[in-house]
Order: sequence, then structure tokens, then C-alpha cells
Amino acid sequence: MPERHPDPKAVVIVLSDTVASGAKQDTAGRAVMDALVAAGFRDAGYDVVNEDDGALFAALTHRLAESPELIVTVGGTGVGPRDRTVETVLPMLTMEIPGIMEAARAYGMTKTPYAMLSRGVAGLIGTTIVVTAPGSRGGATETMEAIMDGLVHLVDVVHVKFPHDGGYA
Repeated sequence: MPERHPDPKAVVIVLSDTVASGAKQDTAGRAVMDALVAAGFRDAGYDVVNEDDGALFAALTHRLAESPELIVTVGGTGVGPRDRTVETVLPMLTMEIPGIMEAARAYGMTKTPYAMLSRGVAGLIGTTIVVTAPGSRGGATETMEAIMDGLVHLVDVVHVKFPHDGGYA
């Protein structure tokens, strides 16, 4: 049996002006955290911030200092004027892993043609995996459905046995 990380920690950061102001309740971020916990991740934090580059950068920097294995941002991956998650996260990545979001968009396209509009990115910041999911509950849930098995494996690759000794057999 392959080695597994015994207790991977996950943080969810929701970007929403309306949720941050208290005008609306978050469902997308909670659905993401529920999916992560069901997959064996420990809830290591849940933050809600305004859709603002500075707020996201500050939240990411704070959470990265806690060294979680995974951070999932929820929101800000569309094409609206306040959708700046990609512009904030991409320069922070030390290694982009495009296949993660390619898989999410491909899976999403089987549900709705609008999945192609997500600009989400994923990769590593140091040894923390960072994924940017859409802000809609449906988009966020479908993203997690599409990539969860890969994320679980990636945690093991990065934190248990990184890189693979001798490549793949």
C-alpha cells in the first residue's frame, strides 16, 4: 500500500463582497470544505474576504505561514471587473500545475458550456497546494468532484514522497 499523509490540513478562502458584508450566506465555500473533509482533509481554517487583491494576498500569506497542505480559494475566477483571484495567485505560485484546472474545466463542460469561462489556476506555493475554484456552489462543487482524487494523491506526492523515486513504474 502506498504511503499516505496521516493528517492533511485544508484551508478554504472565500472571496465575496456580499458574503463578507453579511448580506448573503456562503454555500460554495462550505460545500468545498465539506467535500475536503469527506475526502480525509482536516478543516484547518475558513476565511471570507472581500473581492480585493490585497485582501486575498493578506489571507493567503497568513494561511501559508500555517503550512497547510492545501488552500482552496472560492470565487474571483470569472471575467468580471472584481474577479482578480488569478492575478493575485498566479505570481505567487512557485510551480504551476495546469492539469488540475484543465481537468476541472473539462469536467465542468460536461455539465455546462459556461465552465470554459473559469480562469482558475492551480499549483504549489512552496509545498502548499493552491487551487482557485469558481464562486458558484455548482462550479465549486463540480471542480472538487473533478480534481479530488488528484489532490489527495498530490498531497502524498509532495508531503510523503516527493519526488517519485525512479519515476513511475
